[in-house]
Amino acid sequence: MDSGLWRQYETEYCTKATELSNRVEGLAALAPEQRRSGVRDLEAAVREAEQLLQRMDMEARSYSPDQARQLLQKVKEYKADLAALKEKARRGAAGAGGGPDARAELGLAGDYYQTSAGQRDRLLTATDRLNKTSDRIQQGRQQLHETEELGVQILSDLQRQRETILHSRDTLHTVDTHISRSRQILSTMSKRILQNKLIMWGIILLLLGAIGLVLWANSPCIASASPKGVSRLRAIASMVSKDAADSGGPAFLHGVGSFDPLPDGVIIWTRVTPSAAITSTSNDSRKGAQADSGSSSGGGAIAVDWVVSERSDFSALAASGSFTTDASRDWTVAVDVTGLRPATYFFYRFSVGKLHSVVGETKTTASGHLEELTFAQVCCSNWGFGRFHVYDLATRVDGLDFVLHCGDYIYEYGKGAYPERRFQARHGLRRPKHQCKTLEDFRRRYACYRTDAALQELHRRVPWVCVWDDHEVADSASVSTSDNSDGASRQEWEARKRSGVQAFSEWVPVRGLQPGAPDLAGCHRTLHFGDLITLMLVENRLAARTPPLDPSTTTFYKQTALKHPSEWEDGGAMQAAKEEFLAQLAHPRRQMIGAQQVADVRQAVQDSVAAGRPWQVFLSQTVFSPLRAPKLGETVGLQHRLLAWICRKALKTAVSEKRAGAEGAHMARMYLAFGRYNLPMNPGAYDGYQAERAELMEAFSMPGCNAVVLAGDSHNAWAHELLDARGRRVGVEFDAPAVTSPGFAEDIYSRFQRQVGRLAKLFPLYLFTPWVEDSLQAANPASLRFCNLNQRGLVLHHVTHGRWHTEFHFVNSVTEKEYRNYVGAAFNVEQGQRGMLHKAFRYLTVDHEIPKREQSKRSAFLRLLRGTRSIDKQQK
Repeated sequence: MDSGLWRQYETEYCTKATELSNRVEGLAALAPEQRRSGVRDLEAAVREAEQLLQRMDMEARSYSPDQARQLLQKVKEYKADLAALKEKARRGAAGAGGGPDARAELGLAGDYYQTSAGQRDRLLTATDRLNKTSDRIQQGRQQLHETEELGVQILSDLQRQRETILHSRDTLHTVDTHISRSRQILSTMSKRILQNKLIMWGIILLLLGAIGLVLWANSPCIASASPKGVSRLRAIASMVSKDAADSGGPAFLHGVGSFDPLPDGVIIWTRVTPSAAITSTSNDSRKGAQADSGSSSGGGAIAVDWVVSERSDFSALAASGSFTTDASRDWTVAVDVTGLRPATYFFYRFSVGKLHSVVGETKTTASGHLEELTFAQVCCSNWGFGRFHVYDLATRVDGLDFVLHCGDYIYEYGKGAYPERRFQARHGLRRPKHQCKTLEDFRRRYACYRTDAALQELHRRVPWVCVWDDHEVADSASVSTSDNSDGASRQEWEARKRSGVQAFSEWVPVRGLQPGAPDLAGCHRTLHFGDLITLMLVENRLAARTPPLDPSTTTFYKQTALKHPSEWEDGGAMQAAKEEFLAQLAHPRRQMIGAQQVADVRQAVQDSVAAGRPWQVFLSQTVFSPLRAPKLGETVGLQHRLLAWICRKALKTAVSEKRAGAEGAHMARMYLAFGRYNLPMNPGAYDGYQAERAELMEAFSMPGCNAVVLAGDSHNAWAHELLDARGRRVGVEFDAPAVTSPGFAEDIYSRFQRQVGRLAKLFPLYLFTPWVEDSLQAANPASLRFCNLNQRGLVLHHVTHGRWHTEFHFVNSVTEKEYRNYVGAAFNVEQGQRGMLHKAFRYLTVDHEIPKREQSKRSAFLRLLRGTRSIDKQQK
């Protein structure tokens, strides 16, 4: 509190005290008359000084205790000084002959408080105290009024709370009533469900009885005993055949398709359903049923007629003919139609008698100048992981010229293997239930896939260009083995490879590959699209590929994966282990496509540049660009504080054998070490075959070459700028996301789900995806321009002579019946600017509309965190 008023009183008192001291000193020197006048003046001055001390005393008591204590001490000292001055004045007055009356007038004799001056002082003091008391009473009244208002407010709040409690009680009573009614309804429904089950089982028993009667009537003993029974069955079969013909083509249950278009030709394909087609030539209808599901059993050969026309009503034919198929090629039909006009749309269909297939659409390529080309890039369709919405999305793309499939058209796993039962999102993969190994197994698997409506429709609408990857035979297939060869002998493995290629050639035709003579390198070929593109396709699994490096056999793995990260030593031993690991990846004897295919690619690039084509496209089924492992530990701090805490906990859990299990912990430690020590993340891709990749990059560095590498296999979407070992730009690369198979982030997350079970729902995948993508960008800053690790989709390419335009399209779900599509990124490559990606605007349309740019966020919590993170960055 400010003590300014007290200081003012103090100044006045000191002035008054000085004046008193001077008067007392001069009192003795005055004449008697003047002395009496001086005594009266001295009396007035003493009273004023005492009043000032009284005011100073009262003012000091109104301050804080510590301050009041100091001021009161000064007042006490001043009072002592005034008392000494009064004593000196008393002696001066006595020496001057002043009597008692004079001393009394000065207040120097008797009790001062009995004098009129003392009474006046007491009156002034009382008045001041009364004023202060009045102020305090007024303050008390104000506080009492405020307390009264607060009490009224509290009473009002209590009344409202009472009303709320009463309302809640009524609500709970109502809820209890509804629960009782719901229990009654559920009890009634349970009874009805039981009744429906009984009815259903009754119907099933009736159907089983009917089937038994049919089998009994179809048995040889009944047929031989009753010629009328045979004629009756033939009559029924004839009726079925007639109904099939009238229904518009049930004989062709697996649709139609076209493949490998040329300027003057295209391969058209279908598969006949023997059960409806050869009833008149085979008395064994069961053989036809087996053929429907992809079996090679059946009766005699079938002649299938085909027609090709530029008109949808087939009023004028461009080509026609007949093709004979049988069980040796699984009743498939593949016709290489020639003599067609370049750059022309055609319609085609097949027929057996009066049975007709659906009408397919296709297009030949240009023979000379080609202004533009639009095609879709897809890969990796695993039936069990979900619906083929991506194929449906491709059918909706406007102006699509063809589809490029980068491999993994089917997956060979048995039921419950990949996906595991807990992650299975789609059923219906009935045959075979075990892993595909024989020709019969692969045929049945293709037959199942080709019953998918979206896949059938995409095959019907546009031609396809396809290669196989590993899952058409076995995971991580190579010349001598695979990851799931189950210890097969070399002879058994060779038979399995040829069975897979045989089935592929029957169901997915490749120009030059004959089903009766499977060539393990048969998908290697080169196609040209006018004067615009040279497309080089290679075989990278079965013919030449050496097995990929197994990291678990390396010293680096033992130094990292088998130890907790806190035990890693960054000394010379770790550096030696790293150099040994890199040396094995770069060994010149490691090859993926082999010397012959490398030479073919080099020659194709040279011929394409000489022909003046602006774009040289290399289809590498696996990721071609160098791709270092994510820096997971180093990028945790880039996330929002709460997400960073969650990610650190997840990382700590992943590397713990106790929490993640030995296998999961070792894998997590390995990837963590790959990222920390700048090693490639996938030795099974071209990072594990660096010497051969260097040869191909040298071919792409040829003057005039604008290399575009396309790949699949990884299940993730990538966009790279291709840099060779010396940092030179040699091209760009676009890798397609999977149709259904899970991406890198989902695969790691599934291992986390196995360990924590339902608790994983508290930490959904999309909380961790930004972290993993940031860590990949940090590990590959010079080359990686885009990645998406948890969404399924396709890549669309629109190519002109001056620009290559690419868009990544995604679907929001493959597990639900409905889906939404959106564009994740778009890039341009300018002709002549080799190896440079530029972000671009999307413009390719789906159903005549440009899709939205981004998928809506699935979590308000994540949206809030990302918004807070952006605000923090702006403030920084």
